[in-house]
Amino acid sequence: MTIKMESTPLVSVIMNCFNSEQFLKQAIQSVISQTYSNWELIFWDNGSTDKSSNIVSDFSDERIKYFYNEETVPLGKARNLALNKISGEFVAFLDCDDLWIGTTLEKQIQYFNKSSDTDFIYSNFYSMHGENKRLAYPANKNLPCGHV
Repeated sequence: MTIKMESTPLVSVIMNCFNSEQFLKQAIQSVISQTYSNWELIFWDNGSTDKSSNIVSDFSDERIKYFYNEETVPLGKARNLALNKISGEFVAFLDCDDLWIGTTLEKQIQYFNKSSDTDFIYSNFYSMHGENKRLAYPANKNLPCGHV
């Protein structure tokens, strides 16, 4: 599907959480700091008992939509439940211990604009480990560069 440059499709970002308070603030901030601003964050709390809900509520951004699931379910099921809440034309997943650089969504939407046969985009990412330690992971070199 080709997107016209003047259109700004809504991107639904799904973030599943279960007791993920350690890096949650940085992960959410990496979404808020995107240069592409037409997104919603579907925050799916999978029965957390830590301070995750407090951290999310500290953000006063109407694009963040919080859902609490009282029963903790496997990640795949939690993602499917969260998918039922999206409004976007596109879906992006971001884990609570991962970060996006500021232009991630902008570059991905630009890529969709250029390629009508793309169904899936993956990219490099940073994963948080320990006190303020970010590890960079390159995209899987076994997959075609940029899309599958």
